[in-house]
Amino acid sequence: MNYSAVLVLCEPGRLADVRRLAEAFPWFEAHREDVPNHRFIGVIESDDTDAQVERFRILQTLDGVRDLSLIEHRFDPSPDEDES
Repeated sequence: MNYSAVLVLCEPGRLADVRRLAEAFPWFEAHREDVPNHRFIGVIESDDTDAQVERFRILQTLDGVRDLSLIEHRFDPSPDEDES
């Protein structure tokens, strides 16, 4: 499983709208908000890196997103992969 922590910078006054749009995706979870600076932290989950890249691009294009930055990416192998 791949996990990417991202910083979502929103246009002023759009934080709640963008968070709602992003959280509508089953693979995204929003976390800490910084309302005065119009941004929040979230996590993208996927089975592979290609899906991570695609999901990152989807978030970048949401109405009201000013910028999206990757903070950290982690790959946790499945139990089957650990045994190999």
